[in-house]
Amino acid sequence: MVEGFFDVFNLWQAGYKNVVALMGTSMSDEQEQLIIEAVGKNGKIALMFDSDEAGAKATTEVVERLIDKVYLKIIRLDQEGLEPDSLSKEEIKKALK
Repeated sequence: MVEGFFDVFNLWQAGYKNVVALMGTSMSDEQEQLIIEAVGKNGKIALMFDSDEAGAKATTEVVERLIDKVYLKIIRLDQEGLEPDSLSKEEIKKALK
């Protein structure tokens, strides 16, 4: 799960097809329900939000909403201001390991 559609495009081009964007930094009730339905009760979700203040806020919100419902893996990007849409294929692979 990422923040925006450019993040989805970049991960898709790197070969990761199961990617969805919140289209912002907050999750609606409807998005929460759709995600839970899509991954199932024992589903797993990796969160890769931007490494800025808004991304940190989004991570906190999504974790609070989903922590008791699905398995969550938080992928933190090392540098301040780094975004999934700016990563190379190799950087994406490394981050997702």
